[in-house]
Amino acid sequence: MKTYFSDPRGNRSVDILSEVLKLRLRAELRETQGATYSPNTALQTSLSWPDWGYLAARVEVPVTKVESSLAVMKKIAADLTRMPPTMDELIRAKTPRLDAFVKARETNAYWVSELSGAQSDPRRLAILRGAIVATEKVTAADVQRAAQDIFADGAAWTLTITPWAAIPSKK
Repeated sequence: MKTYFSDPRGNRSVDILSEVLKLRLRAELRETQGATYSPNTALQTSLSWPDWGYLAARVEVPVTKVESSLAVMKKIAADLTRMPPTMDELIRAKTPRLDAFVKARETNAYWVSELSGAQSDPRRLAILRGAIVATEKVTAADVQRAAQDIFADGAAWTLTITPWAAIPSKK
């Protein structure tokens, strides 16, 4: 991931990738397997530091389903690198994000947060002005390229937190 300033379109593509990943996790782990109720993704990028950020996928599953859920998550990530999202997935990923932009712009909290620092770095204003159009322009191919970058071999790591009571005792 580059900074938003150096690659706004690429970063919007990662935003949509995060949403597509969440849709696929929900479809598989929640709706098909019933392994979890609310799989989620989180994206953090930097306006300042190039190549800093992360895309995280989080699920809470029974201990017995940890390994199979991790396998599903890895398969979904690999699939996104090989094939772009469908048009339906792209629309379902973009629409809530676009709706959230429109709704947030009606609040003072949004403007206070987003305009913070704009006086010292006017590039922030260009990002604000272009957020909706840039998101609308993200294509399925853009999302696939983002997946290929983010999910490159060796780029991912896994953190598993297991409840103490689920760890077998060594007697």
